[in-house]
Amino acid sequence: MELKSKQAGEFPLRSSLFWYDNVVNKYESTWPLLSANWDSVKRTRCLQKMIDYNCNFITYFLYHFDDPRCKVSPYVGCPSPADIAGGKAVWDWAKIGDWWKYLTLGTLPGVWCVPTLFCGDSREATNNTAFHRAFIPPVVTALHPYVDGFNIASEASKTMSVAQMEAVIQVIRNAWTAAGQAQKYVIVHWQWNGFDRLPNNADALLYEFSWHPKDGRSKSVAETVAEAKRIIAASRLPVLFHEITIESESKEARAQAQVIRNLPGAFMIPGPT
Repeated sequence: MELKSKQAGEFPLRSSLFWYDNVVNKYESTWPLLSANWDSVKRTRCLQKMIDYNCNFITYFLYHFDDPRCKVSPYVGCPSPADIAGGKAVWDWAKIGDWWKYLTLGTLPGVWCVPTLFCGDSREATNNTAFHRAFIPPVVTALHPYVDGFNIASEASKTMSVAQMEAVIQVIRNAWTAAGQAQKYVIVHWQWNGFDRLPNNADALLYEFSWHPKDGRSKSVAETVAEAKRIIAASRLPVLFHEITIESESKEARAQAQVIRNLPGAFMIPGPT
């Protein structure tokens, strides 16, 4: 599949991984949208910011077990990948019901919802193929009607080889085929570390700029454009620019996003303009 098969007028998509929470007075990301640390009021604040920023693309974790600041699990408690692979996990249907309005955001007109399966920092999740076979098929087939696709992991290349990324993508595709479902987009997210790390069976690259996003405001528009152009020229996949500056409401971040919006070959803007 290619992103270009969508209507040309849809691009560039508009995303803001980072958003300012006016209640706690700090920047957050959308990764923990389903976290046990967030209640429905905070989730509502996050989505309202997406509306305020005029965003039409969102991603968030579907499973993250080993960060106490961001516990995300559709199971009772928060079982480990090994427990899930061993059949020791029970789906938490009440929790999934509470999540449903967020899991089905992709049904809203014009909204792209591309959940992220797990965190790339978590080697126990990214490297456990038995966990992948247990967790991924029921999740991607159940959510298939409500999303535009899936991101396999945040910064997948931190802990996964190309072969491991390709294997996870194939598990997703095989699950859809077995269920008689059409293929949807499968994307990979990482920070620049060479295009030899791109899985061949992905549909797009969800790109994090080469600097840490906390340092984004120190990067000029010229630096931003130069890197974006290099990535577009070198990538064999469509590039969705996603992670650039934490302080997304700052004038520097808005200038970076604005210049990317006008860049040929940019399939997504990384923040409000």
